[in-house]
Amino acid sequence: MTRFNDGKISNDGQRRSPENQIRQSQLITPFGTGALTQINNQSVMICDSQFWQPTSNEDPIVDIRLQSSLNAAGFIAPPTDLTKEFITGVSFPQWYFGPKNRELRTLSQWRADLRNDADLKRFNVKPFHFELSKSNKRYREELIPVRLVCACRDGHIQDFPWMEWAHSKEKNDFPRGTHRLKLKDNLLSGTIGDLVVECSCTAKRNLQGVFDDSFGATLLRIGVNCHGRYGWKKNEHPKQCHRQPVALMRNANNLYFSDIVGSVNIPEEDTALQEQLVQNPTYQTLLKQVLKSTTLNEAKTILSQRYAPLLETLVDETENSLTPEKLINVFSSVWQAAHAEEKQSQMDYRRDEYLVLTGAKEYARNTNRFDMTLQPREHFGDTKLASVFQNITLLNQLEVISVLKGYSRIRPIESDMMLEQEQIERASSGRAGLADEAPVNEVSLRRSDNRFVALKNSGEGIFIELSSQHLNLWRNKLDGSKIFANIVRKRSVQVPENRKPLIDPAYYMLHTFSHILLRELSFASGYSSSALKERLYFSRGQADKSDMAGILIYTSSADSEGTLGGLVRQGIPDNFFKTLASALEKARWCSYDPTCIDSSGQGRDSLNIAACHACALVAETSCEMGNVFLDRGVLVGTLDEPNLGFFSAYINE
Repeated sequence: MTRFNDGKISNDGQRRSPENQIRQSQLITPFGTGALTQINNQSVMICDSQFWQPTSNEDPIVDIRLQSSLNAAGFIAPPTDLTKEFITGVSFPQWYFGPKNRELRTLSQWRADLRNDADLKRFNVKPFHFELSKSNKRYREELIPVRLVCACRDGHIQDFPWMEWAHSKEKNDFPRGTHRLKLKDNLLSGTIGDLVVECSCTAKRNLQGVFDDSFGATLLRIGVNCHGRYGWKKNEHPKQCHRQPVALMRNANNLYFSDIVGSVNIPEEDTALQEQLVQNPTYQTLLKQVLKSTTLNEAKTILSQRYAPLLETLVDETENSLTPEKLINVFSSVWQAAHAEEKQSQMDYRRDEYLVLTGAKEYARNTNRFDMTLQPREHFGDTKLASVFQNITLLNQLEVISVLKGYSRIRPIESDMMLEQEQIERASSGRAGLADEAPVNEVSLRRSDNRFVALKNSGEGIFIELSSQHLNLWRNKLDGSKIFANIVRKRSVQVPENRKPLIDPAYYMLHTFSHILLRELSFASGYSSSALKERLYFSRGQADKSDMAGILIYTSSADSEGTLGGLVRQGIPDNFFKTLASALEKARWCSYDPTCIDSSGQGRDSLNIAACHACALVAETSCEMGNVFLDRGVLVGTLDEPNLGFFSAYINE
């Protein structure tokens, strides 16, 4: 657990109460930097990780492949209770109201009413004000944070303009004098329009319309613009922002979308030396100079000449029998990865994992974070069903790294849903030129030391590789069929370029196979379906690269001991094929058939075909594609084409 500390409040004993604690994993999601959480009836924004001390981490997070992909210097784990560190947060929003007197003020205005040091100290822990009882005795009444805030598409956030809103219907200029606000509730319809902001000068306005498109025009008329503040940054200076703020509920899902990058941390032999060096201060000093070089030759020259003494020091500090030449090669590899011209795609990044999991590439075996066992093919049996599988790999131990790369507000960044929905909205409304309809920008959470906040989990998993020969034969058999046409037709849907290769019958089959197997494994392994996750490996027709067709189903835990082994046991061929047979039998029929199996489009943007919650969908946290690109027909066939499913010939074997 991690304790909370408001940056403006001293660390007193009350700060160690259970109400102030957040689990370490929650600081990746859902309470990452910039997110809001509720602590002691306060609405608190989690502040910059720059306040943390990375030197306190006893168990560093090292993933060389992921570091190179993100061009990062390393990762820092969120503090834990063992490190005796605090997480800094700030109260946001600043406006609170009294539940009985309905007065609406900022925290500083409420605090100004208190004179006693003990009351001030208590107020900092849990905001309150004094009310009078029927017997005229004073008692403390807790204050409630307002529900509305404002945010823009650049990730800035600010308080809702309560004072300006109350006077927004005034024809004259903003009246001078002292103004005291109240937030009253008419209790008529149960909607936000029942809430009325009323000023002591008699000006008032209800909150109806704050979520409408006209809200932006109202803000412009009353002179409210984006303040250009993120709210969580250390030593922040506001930036000029021309985006139009929108009103959001502070507990709404669209206030904070985290961008989390995941990786299966497989120890590779060619990066083992770099992993050993990455925590060395001398190595980090040299690395900074190398990355500043504009060319590879310049980097090598700097190391061999200007920093030759420091390079020798690094040789002396390492245990292995290293030479300056070997170290220069390590630095050269890092420089080349950092200056790569083409951005590595998601599937290209996973190719190294795929090669290790299929046994085509060796991995460093002298680590305690990864252990796998390739199952001999003779253990698969001599059935036709077994012949469609190339490899089954048991991952007795694996390490999963989750990196909080950034966040966005209002819409998730680089989300298929966001891109498609915005294109549709702008096209249908003719508002493509409006600033508030511009794409959402991600707020990077890269630290000043070029690190990201990350978390590592230990777990277990099963990797299954399908036979490329069987897959190609089946795909050719599909050409011209109704099943093939239904999937290819989806290419007309507006999807990002990097998603278009996935609209392929082979990918639909692989993804649906992963889902039905995951659903069945949740019964057999003892883990809930939401605890199991998928990782897909797919590529087809890439020049100079072999095709990939595999799935990894895994579970992980923040516990250093990992998980209990129930999932790995289900990967033993005898158990696996029993589980698979049961999964395929259930996939043949859905409780919504024939409506489901005859469907030509379901789910978001009709990207699914024969797949619904009753047969093929899994928990959102388990599916890496947001429960799209699914079709049972490619697995078990349809009513019209029952023999064209990939597993159709093996179901009744």
